[in-house]
Amino acid sequence: MSWKDILKVDEFFFLPEQPKDKGAYSPETDKVQVNLAGFNLGNEDKIIEELVSTITHEYSHKAAHPEVKPLHDKLKNEMSRGIVNYFFDFVEKKEELKTLTVPAIKIAKLIAYEEAFTYSTAMRHQKKPNVNVIGSAMEYTLETIKRLFDNLLKAFEEEGNEIVEEFEEMISSIMGNIEGTIMKPLNDIEMEVRRFISKGNKLTRKEHMDYFMEMVGK
Repeated sequence: MSWKDILKVDEFFFLPEQPKDKGAYSPETDKVQVNLAGFNLGNEDKIIEELVSTITHEYSHKAAHPEVKPLHDKLKNEMSRGIVNYFFDFVEKKEELKTLTVPAIKIAKLIAYEEAFTYSTAMRHQKKPNVNVIGSAMEYTLETIKRLFDNLLKAFEEEGNEIVEEFEEMISSIMGNIEGTIMKPLNDIEMEVRRFISKGNKLTRKEHMDYFMEMVGK
């Protein structure tokens, strides 16, 4: 039995150009992956702590995925319909309509709650685990919505008319509005996670304040 078998990680890889990407769970392959280049911490205890935290985090995603996927697919379909309606409203009225914020917030909050669960699992072996609900949920949400926009444009690319081109030029502005809209709910969820960890691990007042100040630097 090798150390890989003991850790029960499906795939290890070494990508020194992406040291911040320590691990990932792939729903497509249902595999947990760990980037060994992300653990160059210079301290054996710290390396073990971070490795265990990463593996626990990614397996928590794997455990949550079957529960989250049906709702995620439903919300993604809702967002897709919203984008199509948005496009045809734009074609008809030639103006930017604020109709996408509600489904965007729903997707962002769903992803954020999954991230909140996975990050909180680290509190069992780390007093102040790294929490990045905002960054993780924001990146995933924006990527998901951008793909839906790209799918729409691909469906109409043969048209090649000015309306489609004008709409494509607007997408960056639309994405910026969505990013600004979902920031507050993501921030609120991350704060709740940090409060939960702080209380559960009985942080001192100073430790508690330091833990929350980490959010300011993001």
